[in-house]
Amino acid sequence: MSDTSSLKRNGLYNFLGSTLPIFVSLVTIPLYLSHVGAAAYGVLSIVWMLQGYFGFFDFGLTRATANQVAKLKHGTADDRESIFWTALILNTCSGLIGGIVLYLVGALAIEHFVQAQDALRNEVLRSMPWIAASVPITTISGVLVGSVEGREKFGVLNAVQLVNMFIFQTFPLLASYAIGPSLNVIIPASIIGGCISIIVLAITAFFCFPLRMTGKPKRKLVKVLFSYGVWISISNFILPIMEAADRFIISRFLGAVAVAQYNVPFNLSIRVRIIPSVISRTIFPRMSAQDSKTSLDFFEKATKLLAAVLTPVIVLGIFAMGPFIHFWINPTFAIQAGPIGCILLLGIWFNSLAFIPVAYLQAQARPGVVARLQLWQVIPFLTVLWFSIHHFGLLGAAWAWTARVAIDAVLLTNAVDQGIKFMKFCVFPITILIVSYVVNELLVTSVASAAAIGAPFVLVCAVWAYRTEPRIQEIVKNSVYSRKMKNLDKMNG
Repeated sequence: MSDTSSLKRNGLYNFLGSTLPIFVSLVTIPLYLSHVGAAAYGVLSIVWMLQGYFGFFDFGLTRATANQVAKLKHGTADDRESIFWTALILNTCSGLIGGIVLYLVGALAIEHFVQAQDALRNEVLRSMPWIAASVPITTISGVLVGSVEGREKFGVLNAVQLVNMFIFQTFPLLASYAIGPSLNVIIPASIIGGCISIIVLAITAFFCFPLRMTGKPKRKLVKVLFSYGVWISISNFILPIMEAADRFIISRFLGAVAVAQYNVPFNLSIRVRIIPSVISRTIFPRMSAQDSKTSLDFFEKATKLLAAVLTPVIVLGIFAMGPFIHFWINPTFAIQAGPIGCILLLGIWFNSLAFIPVAYLQAQARPGVVARLQLWQVIPFLTVLWFSIHHFGLLGAAWAWTARVAIDAVLLTNAVDQGIKFMKFCVFPITILIVSYVVNELLVTSVASAAAIGAPFVLVCAVWAYRTEPRIQEIVKNSVYSRKMKNLDKMNG
């Protein structure tokens, strides 16, 4: 199978692996809410979020493992296994340390910062040993996932991760139905589900890596993995802060209702990031295994394809955001949330494109460039965000976030060799995005006007994408050809 065909296949696997869990959540969340209650589910969500944050004790070794394994694509099995066992031992140790820290700190956080009934809070506190056990489960799982990603076994990996996600979502729910809707039951059941997931991942790694038990951990690899992973861990620590800061400051200044008015369009907008996350995850191992010149070619093709795909999608979203919220929630809510969503969509276009230079720089063993650029943004962004929310409310928050991700995308692209060429390519899409936003704000007053005015803009973007991106032309032509062949078969039949 050709390299292009395998990339398309891996991209499809990653897309399905990213979207199918959404449908599982759509089914399980209402069941949780109806059975355990909104308050208990809210506390459970905070527990899961706390577990997610303590995944920081992975120290970037998941990405480091994938990068190093991919570099050894044509290396010996012993060398690859040495990377695997070294990373597994390191992440097991760091996970155990993280579990101890979570046990000590988590109890204080839940005691003082979680607003819940005393009974629910006490249930969580009694389950702290189980919650702490989730950290090594997460770090060990990360190495198993990274090793299989490095071997580009995305089909099996996504299937296994989907099964594991299903176990994680349903096992606690089934336990609550069988034993009782108590957090003392649900939390341990979720950790047991995580242990089952590790076993499934370990079996997958054994056969797909594959593990032949010939390589041994090596001390010299510790520095290699940590020198790479530390920069990834810095990025993993900074980004959640900058992603969540707007909601915290809005809550402080404007209240809970304002958080909802901002959070709904934000959550709608970031769904678009499934597309760049799929592309970057797919090409990361390939770029890691290639030399700089070949990897740069991947960067150029991926960014142009992503820009071509995203531009009509974002323009459609700008004109559809208000009407969608109008029908989904209510007209009053749409008046407040719609304009915010349109601003955020502009930022999502830039933010999505930034996925590719991040993947390129990290694949080429330059994760420090990414982390340093993000570090420099934190204080200026938080300062501007605070000022914007204080003086301009929710619109100020949206513009501050959009400006930050736009600057971030430009800086990251500029850090890539010949990145300036891609910036020139982006002149047209950026122009039409800005014009679409202005026209939507000034002229669109109803659902009908949004459809009438927005359709020509989307059409122009689609034509531009088709004319400038050969792979889109290929997809369209293959689709038309396939349809003609089916029609001919029906006529002959």
